[in-house]
Amino acid sequence: MPAGLLCTLLAAAPQGVEAPSLEIELGAGERLAAYAWDGGPEVPAGGATGSLTIPYGEAGKRILTAAYLNFPDGGAEGRYGRGAELASAEERLSLVEGWLRPPFAVDLWIRPSAEPIGERERVITAEGAFAIDREGDGRVVAQLDEGVRLASPDPLLVGEWNHLALTVDGPELNAVRLVVNGRAVGRRRADPPQPCTAEKVVLGGMPCSIDEVRVLGRSLTTDELLERFEPPVEPGEHVLTLKLEDGTKRDVSTWAGVIEKPLLETEDDWRRGARSHLAVRDGGLRWVPGQWRRDRPDLRPPARTTHPTVYVGEHRVFVYGGETRDTHAWPFRNTDDTWIYDAHLRRWARVNGPAPSPRCHQAAAYSPDHELVLLPGGWRNDRRGKETYDDTWVFHVDEERWEKRDPGGVPLPRLSNDAVVYHPELKRFIVFHRRDVYGYDPVEDRWDRVPIRAVDFESGEPYAYDAGSSPMAGYDPETDRFVLFGGSHAGADGLEYGNATAHVDLRAGKVLVKALETAPSPRVRSAFARDSKRGYFVLFGGVQDQFSQRESDLWTYRVAEGRWTRVDAADMPSARGGYYDMAYDPELDVFLVLCGRHAPDRFLNEAWRLRLDPEAEASAAYVFDRAGFPELDGFFATVRGADEEAVRWSFEWSDDGRTWTESTAEPGAETPFER
Repeated sequence: MPAGLLCTLLAAAPQGVEAPSLEIELGAGERLAAYAWDGGPEVPAGGATGSLTIPYGEAGKRILTAAYLNFPDGGAEGRYGRGAELASAEERLSLVEGWLRPPFAVDLWIRPSAEPIGERERVITAEGAFAIDREGDGRVVAQLDEGVRLASPDPLLVGEWNHLALTVDGPELNAVRLVVNGRAVGRRRADPPQPCTAEKVVLGGMPCSIDEVRVLGRSLTTDELLERFEPPVEPGEHVLTLKLEDGTKRDVSTWAGVIEKPLLETEDDWRRGARSHLAVRDGGLRWVPGQWRRDRPDLRPPARTTHPTVYVGEHRVFVYGGETRDTHAWPFRNTDDTWIYDAHLRRWARVNGPAPSPRCHQAAAYSPDHELVLLPGGWRNDRRGKETYDDTWVFHVDEERWEKRDPGGVPLPRLSNDAVVYHPELKRFIVFHRRDVYGYDPVEDRWDRVPIRAVDFESGEPYAYDAGSSPMAGYDPETDRFVLFGGSHAGADGLEYGNATAHVDLRAGKVLVKALETAPSPRVRSAFARDSKRGYFVLFGGVQDQFSQRESDLWTYRVAEGRWTRVDAADMPSARGGYYDMAYDPELDVFLVLCGRHAPDRFLNEAWRLRLDPEAEASAAYVFDRAGFPELDGFFATVRGADEEAVRWSFEWSDDGRTWTESTAEPGAETPFER
């Protein structure tokens, strides 16, 4: 550790994995300009000196941040370090000078000094846009100048730090949300929206302390604001980067999930470690082939579902439109926004310019031979209109440009909920539309019908098979077959969902419906892609109708063997569906699952990556606070599984307390990573 720098791990809340915070003692003459956690956004420190407390998860200056104030030289005690104090109702603090217009967000931490006086006290003013007040009962009320009013369900806590946020969407979603201490309320604005612009944002109107104030030139989802209230933290090492005013930088490490006893015996104990390809099962650790990790990019698109997700090379993933909404602002809207996610940089970027009209419920596919994405048809189904399209659009990836085409050949029917796959040998896009198959030649700009001459059934029990609505589909170059799974069909009592697996040989014009003892349950709109490195397809999650339970299971399928296999993975995301494919990045060897829907009222803008490797090596790391058991000299920690008699590991204590001998298991003990 550098001279003049003292770091102490602070105690944290006992539930879950505690977030690490550091006490920093700067050397004489050293002034801190900024700091950042885990390579995240810089938090300005204003030249602070001496002893500082650095919190994990502070927001910092992110993309499109118009203002960020954390008052390192403030006149009051802050959440960490110093804050600003407004001693009376007459004091004001101006945050932004310049135009503020939707989309935008304002969030801060506030500590009221006294109970409310009178019926209403001003908290924030943005003349021409909104005002936020504390009512006589202590609750927060946000009022937009156009007449929209939101009230928090709970009052602000006097003498304690409260998180307060307001976010206003742009015209695409056109909603507003108020979030106070992890509870949110929201509603739609007028359609079309009224002007909501301000020249400045001003704090003040009641005695209080404030800290960590942000004004952003983009809206935030409710989930992002809830994460601001309780920043998520993964167990393991976290690195704090300090940037001094002289330009030097220092990295300081600390740990989240410190063990305060010399024994790991409960599942909660096992979860406190930094694990890779190890799931907590039956009181211990079990090796699993899959490992999930969540990305947390600064800029994120609005939450959405029923959108196409397509890998387009060079770590880029294409996402377009869908059903888009925030958790607390019903109903959804179809949008026409195009996004590219960089899987290597973990960064979203929006593509500007003309695009297809808003739509959803339709797959797309990418041709590396032509460097374009094909989007045929789609469905408009929000309150602004309902229409199914028969148009043909292509997105030129390198140019980031949409083009509407006027193809020749057979006329394309109105398409929605259909599978779209690129065939690299035929150099054609293939669309599976119920019982019909269409091929598109992007060079000739022509649609043709692909004949299917026969449908065979391994079970010997034929039925009127068709691809159905929203099936999962992909092309397997090893067998020159397409695989189709699931889908829904109209039945006597509504939609019926299937789990049939079919192989399609386009050259022979044949479909073979497999007879399989093991397969995923009936569903539609799972995340689905082919692992080109290992030669199998991967399916995750899925749904039936919009009110049904989403799935969280993970499967692989080998076309040559006709075999589904359920696989396990560590750190699984919540159940979700609403996908038209997912992306596989062969260079990073990861699958990307973007956005989706967890429940009828829970749309997502999350980014998850899955590494699925049957040969992956497992690892785990734990840190123990030896201050809790200084009398133990021979062994620093004993690790047990569910069976108290089966000792899994013994960690031997070293002379300097920093290094370890190799881990050993007592005779007869099981390996902790047993497959």
